[in-house]
Amino acid sequence: MTHDEDHDEDDEDHDEDDEDHDEEEIPAIGSKEITPSPNIIEVFRNAGYELPAAIADLVDNSIDAKAKNVLVRFVRTKSALQTLQVIDDGKGMTSEELDVAMQFGSEKERSEDQHGLYGVGLKSASLSNCDSLTVVSRTRSGVVGARWTPEGARDGWKVDELDPELCRQKLLKIDAPQVNWQRSGTLILWNKVRNYSKATTPKDVDRFLKLRFQELRLHLGLHYHRIIEKGETTIHLDSFNSELGQRGPTETVRPIDPFNHPKTGKRGYPRDFRITAAGKCDLNMKMHIWPKKSNLREYKLDHVAERQGIYFYRNDRLIHGGGWGGEREDAEPHLNLARVAIDLPAEWQSEIRVFFNKSGVTVPTTFPEALRGATSDKGSIDWDTYIRDAQEVYRKKSAGSNLRPITAPGRGIPYSVKQALQRSFSMRPTDRVVLAWGDLPETEFFKIDNAADSPEISLTINSRFRKEILSGRPKTVSDAPLVRTLLYLLLEEQMGKQRLSAGDRERLTALNRALVAAAKEE
Repeated sequence: MTHDEDHDEDDEDHDEDDEDHDEEEIPAIGSKEITPSPNIIEVFRNAGYELPAAIADLVDNSIDAKAKNVLVRFVRTKSALQTLQVIDDGKGMTSEELDVAMQFGSEKERSEDQHGLYGVGLKSASLSNCDSLTVVSRTRSGVVGARWTPEGARDGWKVDELDPELCRQKLLKIDAPQVNWQRSGTLILWNKVRNYSKATTPKDVDRFLKLRFQELRLHLGLHYHRIIEKGETTIHLDSFNSELGQRGPTETVRPIDPFNHPKTGKRGYPRDFRITAAGKCDLNMKMHIWPKKSNLREYKLDHVAERQGIYFYRNDRLIHGGGWGGEREDAEPHLNLARVAIDLPAEWQSEIRVFFNKSGVTVPTTFPEALRGATSDKGSIDWDTYIRDAQEVYRKKSAGSNLRPITAPGRGIPYSVKQALQRSFSMRPTDRVVLAWGDLPETEFFKIDNAADSPEISLTINSRFRKEILSGRPKTVSDAPLVRTLLYLLLEEQMGKQRLSAGDRERLTALNRALVAAAKEE
């Protein structure tokens, strides 16, 4: 978040001087057209887009195209990364619409509810990360394709037109069941992705993908949490091995709502505030105070201190998350629990300007004063009181919980169950339970593998009993959620121990015996 140095209070003075200023201008004797230098492409190539923000710009276009599903795919071989694809099942583009989409700074009309702003997102986001941008799109009228390369831009801003039949064949070859794009949709294809060259071994590729998936889960889950929660668009992540022709596991991006606290940190919050300005609608704010010592991912995000402060939303898409807009220092001690949500109306966007890459906002220098003058709908609370309340909750010693920390749930336990557990218990930071079906002797219902050199604890359920437990329901990575949760809670204490006592082993044997008998009764 930055501050606009062109102070709005100066506008009146400028208006008074306009007439004199106009009289002093040298009159024009004509005009001529000066085309932009092709070297401007370097500006876009060095726009500073981080990969998650660049991909988010592509997802914005998919959402504007009314896509129900968006797939972000990393194409790889065993020991190298090849391309990045973003595939959606939106309405697609005709040839004329594709020409506009490929134009830098296109002047097409955009409705206020769209996420696109300036007509540069697709190109700048892509060319800041790759050296070849291909767009293939399908509508009921046919398939079209085009490609931007730096060489084409330098050669008179030439964009490559692609053969429609070859584009159609390209779409047919893509194995993407997550996206229903048989009738319409769009493929964004990045070739010559710059940081792909750093991965030169299978281990490098696996590590690269693991880190990128973590970044995308957080960034996309946070910035689109409202849209995902409404069920308007689902975002998927996967990888595809082009040598083997195999898809990797699909991950669905989960919403990460930075205001989703299970209970408030102080009674009376969240509370509605508003900023009133002449000639504009009220700027509404919702002030939150998180409870202390939360273990929820929605609170921790990537860095708690930097996530305090103001969150600006535009059309339900998070634009900026954190900081105080100049009202006080960002990441101020004792304010980690304070977060403010602002939905940015269209008529305020000339004052609070969205960055071209939608990664932040610029606020006017009058904004801190406006914040301090914000009023509460209930009247008795002002801005300073809100700040003091948040600081007091942070400083106050908590009574503490009588519940001991538990071993954190990991893969194989449904997401909603994890959320419920994290809201009620604190988690041990070192261990994580991974629960899966596996082959075990008939005398065992489960097996615990707590390797000393691994932070993951394996809890295996005997797959001999899977059919009976599911009772005809489909097999999934987190099927039989009740059995999984009950087993996790039943065995959590033993799983948290590095060494089992003789009494622990005797208890596990007895539990196995009882559960095997119950499973056979199924």
